[in-house]
Amino acid sequence: MQATNHEILIFLSAICLSFYSLFTIYQAYTHGDFSMVPFTVFVYIGPFCLIYCIKQLQDSPPMDTSLRKRFLKSVIWFLISVISFGFAYRFSTFVHPVAAVFVFALAVFVSSFLFFFYFVRPNCKNGTLPTELYPPSQVENS
Repeated sequence: MQATNHEILIFLSAICLSFYSLFTIYQAYTHGDFSMVPFTVFVYIGPFCLIYCIKQLQDSPPMDTSLRKRFLKSVIWFLISVISFGFAYRFSTFVHPVAAVFVFALAVFVSSFLFFFYFVRPNCKNGTLPTELYPPSQVENS
């Protein structure tokens, strides 16, 4: 079995993420920043869980409205929101207060956009927003 460029890049990024996470945990532990250790562990594990959930969501049928699909959307929204707010919190401690407000605003925007995209938008049946991620005409033609 021959690995594609995509698989090699994923493998290399996982190796780099592992190395930098271990290095950050070591540095945080040696400098007494014990709150950074669980944050780094979560930021290390979170993207892998996120990728898994996104792949599961992509593999589900486009018109499926099952509880499993809604749960996957909830988990994706939660993971991205927690990672975003975690970064905003960690970086707000050593940047200018104006920059910290901007970073928190960005985290709020990302979380709000995903909430709208996953939960509000599919329920807008009579508004100007499209009601489906994949319109029936696209599904029938593929």
